[in-house]
Amino acid sequence: MGDRDLAKMRGAVGDGAFGGVSGDGTGEVERCLIGAVLVEPALAMGVCERRGVDEGWFTLPECRAVWPVLTRLWRESGVMDPAVLGQALGRSGAVRWLTGCMELCVTGRHAGAYVERLAAARLSRAVAALGRDLIRDAAELGGQEALERAEGALGALREQEKASYGGFSTVGDFEGAIVADYELVRRRRIVEGDLKFFTGLRLPWDVLNVKYTGVKPGIHIVAARPSQGKTAIAVCMSGGLAFDGVRQLFFSVDMHPRLLAERYGALFGQVSLPKLNFGGSAADIERLKAGLWRVRHAGAASREGAHPDNILISDAWRVDRMVGEIHRAVRYDGVRCVWVDYLQILSGDREYRTHKEEIDSVLARLKQTALSLGIPIFCLAQLNRENGKDPSREPQLTDLGDSGSIEREASTVLMLWKDPAVRKAWDERPPLDLALGQESLAEKLEPMWLLLLKNQQGATGRAPFVFYKNYFMFRPADHSARPVLTRDKANRVVKEDRSPFFGKIRDDFLVLSKADGSGLDDYLEKVGALGFRGLENLNRREVRE
Repeated sequence: MGDRDLAKMRGAVGDGAFGGVSGDGTGEVERCLIGAVLVEPALAMGVCERRGVDEGWFTLPECRAVWPVLTRLWRESGVMDPAVLGQALGRSGAVRWLTGCMELCVTGRHAGAYVERLAAARLSRAVAALGRDLIRDAAELGGQEALERAEGALGALREQEKASYGGFSTVGDFEGAIVADYELVRRRRIVEGDLKFFTGLRLPWDVLNVKYTGVKPGIHIVAARPSQGKTAIAVCMSGGLAFDGVRQLFFSVDMHPRLLAERYGALFGQVSLPKLNFGGSAADIERLKAGLWRVRHAGAASREGAHPDNILISDAWRVDRMVGEIHRAVRYDGVRCVWVDYLQILSGDREYRTHKEEIDSVLARLKQTALSLGIPIFCLAQLNRENGKDPSREPQLTDLGDSGSIEREASTVLMLWKDPAVRKAWDERPPLDLALGQESLAEKLEPMWLLLLKNQQGATGRAPFVFYKNYFMFRPADHSARPVLTRDKANRVVKEDRSPFFGKIRDDFLVLSKADGSGLDDYLEKVGALGFRGLENLNRREVRE
């Protein structure tokens, strides 16, 4: 705590014990809000920052003095420890006073109500002061001049309250940004010839980025059946964004943050975690260390002043705390994208009659946060059980589990699908050179369709990918391939073989092959377990439309 803060504290409470508290109702609400910040910092400070709460909202000297210190701690670390805070304040009874505030407020869920009470009390004080000033000015300056001063003060008060609640937007507020964005698009695409450029965040794979036309603010759903790669594709997508210098917040609700970090290390170190679990070599461990280092320093050289550790991880699972952490991360940590793994196990901020009602509430809160902050929030979601009864059926929007609001509120919906027909074709004619007895490695590869079923900003459609399960890695396959069609004597299509789509790997943001032969592609080809490069058609038959 600085000397200025200490001086302010001493001036507020004198040299005696910390804790002379007013007994009126407003004072109790002020102490409850302080307690809410100490009990639930993310929730309470998120509410306070959205409303612009500062020391001027408080009447108690202790609250006015403590508040700047609380906000500074929130911005710097997000940790509120009454013992450390009391020691920093350096006044007798400070810890006891702060503990008393926490006892007054046993939960941070009421922070919004406390802020509303203080806002109403602050407005009442301002109006009362305005009335006193009007009477004084009328006696000293005359009625006309006093009225003009009062009108000016009233206008300033209106603007203050408007800023507190959030004002209205107009078309003019966005005119400059809209025109500048599309001028940039025209220059990059038409003049410079960069046909892959779009505004918004750029996904790591061009085949998806062209469909999304850049990821815009809103809710973006990534859905699949359990254990089919939801977290893995989130790791790939967020990792690609990190290498573009995009700082992100990842809510790892379904697994411990350490396990998520291991997946990043496996992906960018190109090392198999199952192999490490059974005792990897020293070289494998070095590759894992290199992968973790790459993720930590991703994007550091791509833009000036880039943050180290562009992937921030939180284990928050209650939506009110999550919203507070998102606000802090965007405002103070430079976060531009959020991931939630996964939607159906999040908890709301109150009691609900049904799980569907809870999911509806959680999703509405997250969407409101995404739109108010102007960021995309990717939510992983599970498909319902009905979809699992028939794996051969391509998933639809109606298969989103637990809540119809997921489909309704989402800006985009991307689904993962293992096509049994393609898997069968792989089993019959595997996409590998059957050499050196390494077929088991190829069994760990999964052909996977990525289905973009809803898109408010661009096109829908499908894209073929290959999922490297041991490496938690998705790579784009040959989306320009054609299916093999089997026709009867009447030239009618009786069978459609889509396996040629997965006949080779397209280039993407993962640079796996190296000149010295130490890349993952080189290794897998050397042992005869992949053989994708140069393999145009799995079945080696004529490809017809």
